[in-house]
Amino acid sequence: MRKQLLYKGHLIYYEVRGKGMPVMLVHGFTEDRQIWDGLLQGMEEKYQWLLPDLPGSGDSPFNENLSSITDYATALQAITQTENLTPLAVIGHSMGGYIALAFAEKYPEETRGLGLFHSTAYADSPQKKESREKNIRFIKKNSPAVFVEQAIPGLFSEAFKSSNAAVVRQIVERYANFIRTSRR
Repeated sequence: MRKQLLYKGHLIYYEVRGKGMPVMLVHGFTEDRQIWDGLLQGMEEKYQWLLPDLPGSGDSPFNENLSSITDYATALQAITQTENLTPLAVIGHSMGGYIALAFAEKYPEETRGLGLFHSTAYADSPQKKESREKNIRFIKKNSPAVFVEQAIPGLFSEAFKSSNAAVVRQIVERYANFIRTSRR
């Protein structure tokens, strides 16, 4: 079921699906809650899935009141409290992994388990920090769409891209405007 929560002056959209043990899946940078759809097929009888669109992604508008990973974790905790879904497992992909870690650290009594996909519990290296800053500068100079157009195809092998060009194009188009300033 698609829902919304007003948090610090902006709506956060999310879905709750299934029944059973609660699990929150936190998407990564440029993505939205739909990134998990293929994974969830057939698993809604055993788990209750909480699928937020992080502020600035999917249907959730950007919230200038959130400026840190911990702020995003606190926003997600507002959802878990509203839905009474704790303790729960928190699984994050990439940047969503950093948010999941912050959630587990700030709310250990509400965290049953933690999983990271393409993320790490270690501090970022200076090279990783510089790469992130470079991406931020690129997005500000060009646009989210140009960033996605260049970044997404690099996530796939040449063989996959040549035999699945339409899939790659669909993903690029889907995430081209990941920084939402208002609801779609």
